[in-house]
Amino acid sequence: MFYQIRKWWRGRAVQQLNRDAVEIIRRDSLAYTDAHLTTIANLLRTYLAEFESSPQTASRRREVAMRLKSRHREARRRHDQAVLTAATLAIIYRRGLEAGESAAPACDAVQVFLDRYADNEDVTVGG
Repeated sequence: MFYQIRKWWRGRAVQQLNRDAVEIIRRDSLAYTDAHLTTIANLLRTYLAEFESSPQTASRRREVAMRLKSRHREARRRHDQAVLTAATLAIIYRRGLEAGESAAPACDAVQVFLDRYADNEDVTVGG
């Protein structure tokens, strides 16, 4: 019984990731200029590069997750929309990677956003 509830809960969390990634990108694409979206994409690329740059031990993943949450919290306090959006998308991408194939739409949406708006085309996330 508990296993079924847990499986259902994880499925709902993945659905929420997929929905949130698309909605955040859609909302910001309608609300902001390309220059602002480029700033968001470059910040996001920096956050994801930090996540992928070092050995992926459990303690390192926790450390990076806590740093992202801290940036997210500070951006909310300062009303810094670019950092807030970049941190949110980085958290969604990181959780999507951990969730696996079922969260591929969220990771794909973030990757498409990066490919469209980021300045440096020579660096790719996850590749």
